[in-house]
Amino acid sequence: MRNSKFLRKIAVFAELAKFKVTLLVTFTTATGYLLFSSIFTLQLIFAVIGIFLLASGSAALNQVQEKEIDKIMPRTKNRPIPSGKIKTITAIIFSFALILSGSLMLYAGVGTIPLLLGLFTLIWYNGVYTYLKRITAFAVVPGSIVGAVPPLVGWTAAGGILADFQILSLAFYLFIWQIPHFWLLLILYGKDYEMAGLPTLSKIFTTDQIKRVTFMWIFATLVCAILFALFNHFLIWNTFFILVLSLFLFIYSFLQIFRRDAFPVKRLFIFTNLFTLLVLIISIINSLNISL
Repeated sequence: MRNSKFLRKIAVFAELAKFKVTLLVTFTTATGYLLFSSIFTLQLIFAVIGIFLLASGSAALNQVQEKEIDKIMPRTKNRPIPSGKIKTITAIIFSFALILSGSLMLYAGVGTIPLLLGLFTLIWYNGVYTYLKRITAFAVVPGSIVGAVPPLVGWTAAGGILADFQILSLAFYLFIWQIPHFWLLLILYGKDYEMAGLPTLSKIFTTDQIKRVTFMWIFATLVCAILFALFNHFLIWNTFFILVLSLFLFIYSFLQIFRRDAFPVKRLFIFTNLFTLLVLIISIINSLNISL
C-alpha cells in the first residue's frame, strides 16, 4: 500500500516535469555529442543528465506559469497543478531544484558554453515563448528555437565549436521540424485553445490555407533532413534511407492533407515525429561509421 502511494507520487512529479518530452531533448543532446566525438565518454553522461534535469525543471516551471490556462482546457485540466495533485509551491521548489542541479551538472561536467546554451533555452522557453503564445498563433516559429539548441549543447560538450555547418545543419533541421510539430498540435487542439482564449490558426487562415501551409512546412522539414545528411557526409546507404523516408512522408502528407474531407491530423503528427526520431537514430548510426 505504501509502495503504491509512493509510486503514484513519483508519477505525479514525472508528469509535472514532462519526462516523456524531455527524453527527446536528451536524445537530441546525445546526437549532437556523438556527431562530434563518435564515442561514448563520461562527458556524454554529464551532458545528457544535465540537460535532462534542466529541461525537466523548465517543463515543471512552465506548468506553474500556465496553471490557470491548464484549468480551462480539457487536454490539460488533469495535469498535476490544476487537478490538485500537487501544490503550486511544491511545484516551484521542485522545478528550481531540477534547474539548479541540471545547471551544476552541466557546469561541472562539460563546461561553461553548454551551461550557457542550456540556460538560454530555459529563458527563451519560459521567459519568451510561454508568454508569446498568448499573443499570437505564430509564436511556434520563435518557439522552435528551443528544440534547436540541445544538439548544440551536446556538440560543444564534446569539444566542438558552434560555427560548424555539421551541427548547425542539425540544429536548423530541428528548428524547421518543430514548426509543423507545433502547427499540427494547434490544429489538433484548436478548440481547447479557443476555450482558453489563446490565438488559433482557424481565426487567421481558411481550412484550405491551413492545409497548404501545413504541407509546405512538412516539405521544408524533409528538405532540411536531406541537407543535414549531405552536410554530415552520411554513408551512402544511410543517405539513401533518409531519401526513402523523406519520399514516403512527402507522398503520404500530400495524399492526406489534400484529401477532400478533414485530414488525419493526429496520425500525421505521429508520422512527422517518428520521421525525426529515425533521422536522429540514423545520424547516430552514421557517426559510429555503421551503414544501414
